[in-house]
Amino acid sequence: MAAPNENDLIESLYEAALGQRSWEDATFDMASMLGGESLILSVLNPRNLSVEVVGYQGLTADSVKEYLRLAHHDPWLARATDRGLFNTAVIGTEILPEEELVKSFMYNEFLRPRTGVHHLLGSVLGMHDGRVSIVGTHRPRDAKDFGRRDARRLDRLLPHLRRALEVRSKLEQAGQTSRSAYSVLDQLSLGVIMLGVTGKVLHVNSAAEVMLRAGDGLMRTATGLRAGNNEDNKRLQTLIAGFRQDAPNDRSAGGHLRIRRPSGKQAYAVMLAPAASGIARTGKVSASILAFVSDPEDKIVSDVTVLRELFGFSQAEGRLVLALLSGISLPDFARKVGVTYNTVRTLLARAMARAEVRTQLELVLKVVSAMGGASAGRHSQ
Repeated sequence: MAAPNENDLIESLYEAALGQRSWEDATFDMASMLGGESLILSVLNPRNLSVEVVGYQGLTADSVKEYLRLAHHDPWLARATDRGLFNTAVIGTEILPEEELVKSFMYNEFLRPRTGVHHLLGSVLGMHDGRVSIVGTHRPRDAKDFGRRDARRLDRLLPHLRRALEVRSKLEQAGQTSRSAYSVLDQLSLGVIMLGVTGKVLHVNSAAEVMLRAGDGLMRTATGLRAGNNEDNKRLQTLIAGFRQDAPNDRSAGGHLRIRRPSGKQAYAVMLAPAASGIARTGKVSASILAFVSDPEDKIVSDVTVLRELFGFSQAEGRLVLALLSGISLPDFARKVGVTYNTVRTLLARAMARAEVRTQLELVLKVVSAMGGASAGRHSQ
């Protein structure tokens, strides 16, 4: 069987995070693409040194149990952490010479009896909750060692692996019995509507369902999402059409608009953005578009305290991010809080740095994903 390409593997990781695919399948795909005969993916809690194995390949269940017993003796892990080599791919022989490896306790107790585990390509990933994830794929002693090309391939996967593991963690912390994207989205106060590339509605969360049932300016039809006002609807359909013209995950697609409401209430703030590959899957059809709908007359449940816990935002940064989620522009936010536009841009830059994203859109998407595990639900009117 041919090794999966990177896009397929990334999709596999996100689906595993959401319970739509097994981590056994995802780790098999990862080992295949990296050319490893075995692979183990684990999460270490530095507070109590407990280790959880998320998935593995090419190892027996007994070998994995033995690894759990000896993980704190791992010489590769110790050397990588001592050098501060986090969130980057490392080749075992580049950080730990073989003459040191063969003298180690881990080698003699765990590696030497298992001839398929000798050469290493791996990484230590820092996670948002203070834990670290450890991924390592291996080749036998008589096989060719991993090279820089293999390391670059792993480097491209690491941001997605880290995000998938954090989504998995948030779902567990939220006590989800079903790790589906839908159950997470239903916790949000923000309306979320999944659309196909043609604009057909595939799924709506609980908050969006309330908005659509009200029929107050925004409606679901047999052909897709529609705005009641003709001018607003033209803009909405133009944005949706933009996704057909761009690549499926082109981050330039999408945009903001206001949807006026016949009731006279404040207009809905709507943001359209590309759905991350593999995250918004429903049956055999994948959502290409996510529409986030905010009612200015409602309140987002997550507050600055929650955002500080998730990302370490300051009070000012958290207020700005909440404003962006409500569809408030940067200039409007500056006027509302009485600061200069440059100050707001500085806050935005700091918030993006803390969330480890490069654009405002990516910031909003990442915060919305994280909020899924922390939101308490919708305020009653």
